[in-house]
Amino acid sequence: MPRLLLAEDDPDIAEPLANALRHEGYEVDEVTDGSEALAAVVEAPPDLLVLDVGLPLMDGFEVCRGVRDLYPRLPILMLTA
Repeated sequence: MPRLLLAEDDPDIAEPLANALRHEGYEVDEVTDGSEALAAVVEAPPDLLVLDVGLPLMDGFEVCRGVRDLYPRLPILMLTA
């Protein structure tokens, strides 16, 4: 089963998105800030990172740069409202 990391701080967006992805057969790990997102990728790289641009502590662009330095081929889908 493909595993993805959803980094989204707004529960009104995160909950339905995570539920829809699980319904489609993905294993979804969720984090709510940029620091948690980067740490989670380092600990266990997912198959896909779904990354909100406007995260607290470390924004999505910073997380993306950090992930790219470590895992340049990891697919990242950026979200923004």
